[in-house]
Amino acid sequence: MEPTSDDDPESDESVREVVERSRHGAPAAGAVVRDRFETHEVFDRIVVAAHEETTTGPRELFFSGLAAGFAITVTFLLTPRCTARPAATR
Repeated sequence: MEPTSDDDPESDESVREVVERSRHGAPAAGAVVRDRFETHEVFDRIVVAAHEETTTGPRELFFSGLAAGFAITVTFLLTPRCTARPAATR
Protein backbone atom coordinates (compact mmCIF):
# COMPACT_ATOMS: atom_id res chain seq x y z
CA MET A 1 0.00 0.00 0.00
CA GLU A 2 1.46 3.37 -1.03
CA PRO A 3 1.34 6.25 1.45
CA THR A 4 -1.29 8.82 0.67
CA SER A 5 -0.63 12.53 0.76
CA ASP A 6 -2.14 12.64 4.27
CA ASP A 7 0.37 10.07 5.55
CA ASP A 8 3.43 11.64 3.91
CA PRO A 9 5.66 13.21 6.60
CA GLU A 10 7.38 15.46 4.05
CA SER A 11 4.08 17.07 3.05
CA ASP A 12 3.23 17.52 6.74
CA GLU A 13 6.49 19.43 7.23
CA SER A 14 5.92 21.62 4.18
CA VAL A 15 2.38 22.44 5.35
CA ARG A 16 3.73 23.24 8.83
CA GLU A 17 6.37 25.54 7.30
CA VAL A 18 3.73 27.39 5.26
CA VAL A 19 1.48 27.80 8.29
CA GLU A 20 4.33 29.04 10.49
CA ARG A 21 5.45 31.73 7.99
CA SER A 22 3.44 34.82 7.14
CA ARG A 23 2.70 35.69 3.52
CA HIS A 24 5.73 38.02 3.48
CA GLY A 25 8.17 35.49 4.96
CA ALA A 26 8.24 36.64 8.59
CA PRO A 27 7.74 34.01 11.27
CA ALA A 28 4.05 33.75 12.16
CA ALA A 29 4.72 31.82 15.37
CA GLY A 30 7.65 31.38 17.71
CA ALA A 31 9.89 28.34 17.29
CA VAL A 32 9.82 27.22 20.92
CA VAL A 33 6.59 28.73 22.22
CA ARG A 34 4.04 29.90 19.67
CA ASP A 35 3.35 33.20 21.53
CA ARG A 36 6.97 34.20 22.11
CA PHE A 37 9.62 34.98 19.54
CA GLU A 38 13.37 34.67 19.65
CA THR A 39 15.55 37.66 18.79
CA HIS A 40 16.13 36.67 15.16
CA GLU A 41 12.40 36.04 14.68
CA VAL A 42 11.56 39.52 15.98
CA PHE A 43 14.21 40.98 13.68
CA ASP A 44 12.76 39.08 10.68
CA ARG A 45 9.30 40.45 11.48
CA ILE A 46 10.64 44.02 11.75
CA VAL A 47 12.49 43.74 8.43
CA VAL A 48 9.38 42.41 6.67
CA ALA A 49 7.20 45.18 8.16
CA ALA A 50 9.75 47.82 7.11
CA HIS A 51 9.88 46.42 3.57
CA GLU A 52 6.10 46.48 3.38
CA GLU A 53 6.08 50.14 4.47
CA THR A 54 8.66 51.15 1.87
CA THR A 55 6.67 49.53 -0.94
CA THR A 56 3.42 51.25 0.06
CA GLY A 57 2.02 53.69 -2.47
CA PRO A 58 1.65 57.43 -1.83
CA ARG A 59 -2.14 57.34 -1.75
CA GLU A 60 -2.20 54.68 0.95
CA LEU A 61 0.41 56.60 2.96
CA PHE A 62 -1.65 59.79 2.66
CA PHE A 63 -4.77 58.15 4.05
CA SER A 64 -2.77 56.42 6.76
CA GLY A 65 -1.33 59.78 7.86
CA LEU A 66 -4.77 61.39 7.71
CA ALA A 67 -6.26 58.66 9.91
CA ALA A 68 -3.36 58.94 12.37
CA GLY A 69 -3.77 62.72 12.59
CA PHE A 70 -7.50 62.32 13.15
CA ALA A 71 -6.89 59.76 15.92
CA ILE A 72 -4.36 62.05 17.65
CA THR A 73 -6.74 65.03 17.41
CA VAL A 74 -9.67 63.09 18.83
CA THR A 75 -7.48 61.80 21.66
CA PHE A 76 -6.22 65.32 22.40
CA LEU A 77 -9.78 66.70 22.52
CA LEU A 78 -11.37 63.86 24.49
CA THR A 79 -8.69 63.52 27.19
CA PRO A 80 -9.59 66.78 29.01
CA ARG A 81 -13.30 66.05 28.57
CA CYS A 82 -13.01 62.62 30.16
CA THR A 83 -10.70 63.68 32.99
CA ALA A 84 -12.44 66.95 33.96
CA ARG A 85 -14.12 66.97 37.33
CA PRO A 86 -17.63 68.38 37.57
CA ALA A 87 -18.06 71.66 39.39
CA ALA A 88 -19.07 71.31 43.03
CA THR A 89 -22.70 72.11 43.71
CA ARG A 90 -23.53 74.46 46.57
